[in-house]
Amino acid sequence: MEAAPQQTNHKFLYGKFREDKRPEDGFSKELISCDYHKYASVTTMDELNTWPFKGVDTLPKAIYRLLDRTPNQNYFGTKVGAAYQWMTVKEVIERAKLIAAGIAALDMIPDVEAEGTTYKFLGI
Repeated sequence: MEAAPQQTNHKFLYGKFREDKRPEDGFSKELISCDYHKYASVTTMDELNTWPFKGVDTLPKAIYRLLDRTPNQNYFGTKVGAAYQWMTVKEVIERAKLIAAGIAALDMIPDVEAEGTTYKFLGI
């Protein structure tokens, strides 16, 4: 049985809208990390430089690193009234695995041949 998501009332600020750049027609302002000020001396908001951890060179490796380090940390939240209803890192990854298994079971992911290897690719 799945555990109920956690509910908290604390404020969590993960991003802010850019004020230095006009949004493109039909789009909202760009959302940037609230931690940008920590990296402003070595990059710009338009460069999108990254500094991966050793051995972390793909998005799945980054997510599993997060799972190893903080499985019970609040990760995805939905605002319900004045509070947030949170899922932990572990709960989000478990849910993602179930969704992926369902998509695969329904044969909705075509094989993609590239560089002599067969991959499963899901995206747009």
